[in-house]
Amino acid sequence: MLRARTSVLNLRHPPPPPFTRHAAQAPHTNTPTPPHQDQAYWQDVPDKRAVSIWIALDEATLDNGCMWYGRGTHLLPLRAHRRAGSNPSAALECDATEAEMQAIPLAPGSAGLHAGRTLHYSRGNSTATLRRAYIMNFRPAAMVAEMRARGFDHGRAGNKTHVVNTHGEHADEAHTAAA
Repeated sequence: MLRARTSVLNLRHPPPPPFTRHAAQAPHTNTPTPPHQDQAYWQDVPDKRAVSIWIALDEATLDNGCMWYGRGTHLLPLRAHRRAGSNPSAALECDATEAEMQAIPLAPGSAGLHAGRTLHYSRGNSTATLRRAYIMNFRPAAMVAEMRARGFDHGRAGNKTHVVNTHGEHADEAHTAAA
């Protein structure tokens, strides 16, 4: 895995430990994660190289919120993004449709890997079971240092990711972004 990670980021030295987080789609929430590109969170840093690994802890299906990826979007310019809700810490989203993406259902323990500019999203969970994933984000040490200098601590102070409802009755709930 280290060889692949170092190659994707084009690094001479292994990157710092990854920023990791747990993501969950609660049962019967039908709350999608809006379409976005991770790079939108750090547009103004000089070194934007990044790779994320999304590991399914439970079966990820169309009905419980598997990831959808836009094939080839990592090679295209970054799309315009906006906050998905009225809360200033709401997740970012961009205009996109399922027609330009492909669903990637995964068995537990399987993983999807994407670059920072890859368009992705997930539907909400309409099933009676929880859908969990573990996400690792690898970035160059200089990017991590710059983001920490700007106040993003990459989880050091116990930041937690919350299930977000960006389109429904609780659209103003807080979200800790994976910046």
